[in-house]
Formats: sequence, structure tokens, C-alpha cells
Amino acid sequence: MLLVQLEKNKIQIKPGQAYKFEFGPKELINMVGLSSEEGREIIKEIFKNKKFELADDKIIVKDIDEIKKMAEYYIKMELLDKKRKERHQSY
Repeated sequence: MLLVQLEKNKIQIKPGQAYKFEFGPKELINMVGLSSEEGREIIKEIFKNKKFELADDKIIVKDIDEIKKMAEYYIKMELLDKKRKERHQSY
């Protein structure tokens, strides 16, 4: 969703470029439609990455290229999980 927001706002993704989103974790959780509990776990995971921080209840990323890398990673993991499940079902 963070990558979608960057694209929506026509922000060019350049390594090392910082960006402050106009929303905080609660709004992000609502955007993706997660429960509060699921959302809190995801937010904890995001903020383990030291390139993300919170200021004035807004999400700040110190390097927007990191968002692209994270999105690509999670998409790849989802696809691998889906393939594993498909293989498991075929047995």
C-alpha cells in the first residue's frame, strides 16, 4: 500500500530519497483492510526496518527505494507460498 501511495502521488522512486506520508499507522491499517491486531503486527514488522520511523503520527521512510524492495519481497513470498499450497493440494 505504501508503494501504491507513492505511485498515486507520482513520487519518483530514487534510492536514498526520504518521504513523509500524510498518514500514520492507523490509517495504513484501515487502507489495507486489516483488523487492528493483524495491523499492529504488520506495523511492528515494518518499523523493525530502521529506514522507517514515525514523527507527528506520520510514517516517514528514509529511503523510498526500500518500500519498493519490501513490496517485491512480499509479492515474491506470496507467490512462493501459493505454489507450495498448490503442490501440496495436488498430492
